[in-house]
Amino acid sequence: MKKILAALLLCTTAAGAVTAGTDVVPVTGTPTIDAPEMQNDWSGFYLGGLYSAGSGALDSYINDQYAFTFSANGSSIGGFAGYNIQRNALVFGAELAYQEGESTFISPTQFVGTDRGTNIDAKGRLGFALDNVLLYGVVGGSWTSFFDGGVTYNWNGFNYGAGAEMKFGNGMFIGAEYLMRNVSGRDPLTPMFSNEYSTQSIELRVGKRF
Repeated sequence: MKKILAALLLCTTAAGAVTAGTDVVPVTGTPTIDAPEMQNDWSGFYLGGLYSAGSGALDSYINDQYAFTFSANGSSIGGFAGYNIQRNALVFGAELAYQEGESTFISPTQFVGTDRGTNIDAKGRLGFALDNVLLYGVVGGSWTSFFDGGVTYNWNGFNYGAGAEMKFGNGMFIGAEYLMRNVSGRDPLTPMFSNEYSTQSIELRVGKRF
């Protein structure tokens, strides 16, 4: 029994010596790692300017019967504003754009006329974010006006298309959009005449997100 007690006492003394020679550093908290900033965040308000160039066809009708077709081409400048919401890589939102420019119309008999006009496009957007690149599609409504010899022609219809944007620092981005419009309406002076105007255009866009 004495040998057992002596052995226990020796072990206890040795353990105390080891403990006394070791500094114990208290743990005051769990270290944290800052999450990296999200690189493909496209949410929020944005606005910018655009340049558009395109072509199309103006079909004319008399009493709703097809009569003839004008070919058309033109360019315009304008601006846009919109808002995006992002869920993971999915980006959706709405945009309103305004453009003003000139279009040249050529009749089947090669008569050439140039009119000044405007376009207003309201678009719903749905896209997919790939880091600093956004690929998207659009669909919405369009309102087109032309001014010819003191007469204003107002047409309305729909639009659809697709585009891509690339963003840089400070919220700046550049992009391109392919847009098709189909609008129609009656002649304000002669209701028996009506027109259907179909166009396709490429827009170059630059803007800023906030």
